[in-house]
Amino acid sequence: MTANAMSFDDAIQRVGYGRFQRKLMILCGLGWAADAMEVLLISFALPVIAAEWDLTPVQTGLLGTAIFLGMLAGALVWGRLSDLYGRKIGFMSTVAIDSVFGLLSAFAPSFAALVVLRTLTGFGVGGTLPVDYSIFAEYLPSEKRGRYLVLIESF
Repeated sequence: MTANAMSFDDAIQRVGYGRFQRKLMILCGLGWAADAMEVLLISFALPVIAAEWDLTPVQTGLLGTAIFLGMLAGALVWGRLSDLYGRKIGFMSTVAIDSVFGLLSAFAPSFAALVVLRTLTGFGVGGTLPVDYSIFAEYLPSEKRGRYLVLIESF
């Protein structure tokens, strides 16, 4: 097979697993870890926030659920957008959304603002998970794909 006729998958198979894939695994793994921290973060902060703002149980439940509502929307939207515009752009966009709105959540002046910011953070998280996984899988040789996809989840 000539280089001109080689498919992307054939090229990945020929190149194998190397420095590029290791760097990509670290980047994707850190994205995976940051998303896990975003999901867990509110569970630790929720009792303090509820006490500080004197939230009702319904408000507390809404705040705890907000990130998951955003994740649902993000998972539905970002996979398609990444297919259309590229996984690299999708990955960078979802990480940026996750980071910006996660940081802004720390400075939320009110309950309503915090719910909106946590939902937007979830929108980024919901996109990062499938896009992160897909972009890493695309650059792995097929015989190593299962092993390294499990490793990325360990982040």
